[in-house]
Amino acid sequence: MATDTTPCTPFANTPDPTSVTSETQYMEAMHELRISVGNPSLRDLTAQANRWKRGSLPRSTLSAMLTRSTVPQRWPIIEAYLRACGLDNDQAIKPWRRAWEQITHGKIAHSPALASREFLAPRQLPIGVSSFIGRNHELDQLDALADGGYPVMVIQGMPGVGKSALALHWAHRRTNEFSDGQIFINLGSHSSRGARLSATEALGQALRALNVPDERIPAGQDERAALFRTHLANRRVLIMLDDAVDPDQIRPLLPGTPTCTVLVTARAGMHDLVVHQDARALALDPLPPAEALDLLRAVVGPDEIAAEPEASKELVKLCGRLPLALRIVAARLHTSHHRQTIADAVIALQEVKGEELGEAIETIFDRSYAGLTPESRLAFRLLGLIKGSTFTSEAATALLAVELPVARRLLTHLADASLIQPTAPDRYCLNDLVRVYAHKLTLDEDDDRARTAALVRLATWYLSKCREISDLLTSESNRPRPILDWIVKERPNLIAIIIHTHELGQSRLAWDLADAGYDLFDLGRYASNSGEVRREAERYLALCRAIDHPQAHARAQEILAALSRPRCASRTEAS
Repeated sequence: MATDTTPCTPFANTPDPTSVTSETQYMEAMHELRISVGNPSLRDLTAQANRWKRGSLPRSTLSAMLTRSTVPQRWPIIEAYLRACGLDNDQAIKPWRRAWEQITHGKIAHSPALASREFLAPRQLPIGVSSFIGRNHELDQLDALADGGYPVMVIQGMPGVGKSALALHWAHRRTNEFSDGQIFINLGSHSSRGARLSATEALGQALRALNVPDERIPAGQDERAALFRTHLANRRVLIMLDDAVDPDQIRPLLPGTPTCTVLVTARAGMHDLVVHQDARALALDPLPPAEALDLLRAVVGPDEIAAEPEASKELVKLCGRLPLALRIVAARLHTSHHRQTIADAVIALQEVKGEELGEAIETIFDRSYAGLTPESRLAFRLLGLIKGSTFTSEAATALLAVELPVARRLLTHLADASLIQPTAPDRYCLNDLVRVYAHKLTLDEDDDRARTAALVRLATWYLSKCREISDLLTSESNRPRPILDWIVKERPNLIAIIIHTHELGQSRLAWDLADAGYDLFDLGRYASNSGEVRREAERYLALCRAIDHPQAHARAQEILAALSRPRCASRTEAS
């Protein structure tokens, strides 16, 4: 349905902003203005606002603003809203601007002792990453949250994913809006120096940044927090708290005024901050493949990438699309005393163990691993044995020899620690770099018998599952879509576990898996792109040859032959 973009016309009862004295009254007046012009829909308001803002205002920003009782910190978003409501001349806008400035830039009620020392606006943001690449969607999300009046934002993600770089890049873009300064505190929760910074210590740093002399800084945490809030009252300050570990480290550092914004980076564990402090969390994933390649191009050079495009893509994959890993590897390429190609780096990474991926990366992972319970550590190590692309809680139940509820709890803990990533409901993966690290840990800490037993349990589970599906498909006249979907997702994992089982010397089990896997390739060709299935079937054929299983080898050839035949009848059957 088309959007009505006819400009709104204010009625006679347009609210007067000059009488408002608080944020709540200001927002009420904005709501009354919308009602006075016929209460247009959010869609129509956004369309009108974007006629003035030239299409740069997302609907989510207006929605977030109108659901809160605090005044947005950015004037342009308010002006766009006012103009969308029909205030189309500067004279009509002026009293709203004056009221907004009085509310958001009010004078601090200093005590005489505090007034005796001049306020000095801190400018503490470290320099950002010079070759910052991509993350436009995440930057837009942060903009929408800040413009919508949310004073606390948390960026969460796995080690090395670029949380701090994103936060700093966003903060530097918005410094002009925080005229009273920017405070940066590295809480050091996962740093190599060991002990994290306590909230009391962090408050001491923040107060000194606000030009409070040491003799005026109280000893107790509560007193420091109260003084911190007093100094920030009605001021426009950005506080960036980097590398937090839990909400208790953050709460004392939250200002008591909505004119300030707090930006937190953390690996996980900030749920209570979202629940009790109305924070908003942004989950940061590894870079998309194209952006990861752009980052490599920016650091290594476009000519080098153009000369080795396939090797570049493989290097991106081996680095797990993690900005930190890509920068470390690219820096080595850039500064190598001997000329090293990207292909050389790929070969080196394919052959190395975790300790050779760089001390910086391993130190980051060590800190996350150390924060796990012994039970979660064991689960993480054994998950590093999985060579398939994804796994489910059922597969983890077999691998870890635990009950399903326990497996789900452990996977949740590891996901909260950003060491594994959910890819779909009840399906997870390990980033390639994290997988190498987990595999190294299990080689160091678990004996051969424990590792072999875990893999045999996983292979046995796959064998049982494949036979169960085969029996079900034999008894059913139709092929249920959920089963076909499972086949599509598990074909690569089955190939990986067959190869791994054979490498362990479990030839009989590998043969049984190859036999049971026939249906996954025979029936699976109807459930996804035939080219992808052909490649996987060719891998299946190769592994049947590798495990010296002639019967399975012959059946794999049948599958490849079937892929070359028309699929009309089968397509009807599959539906």
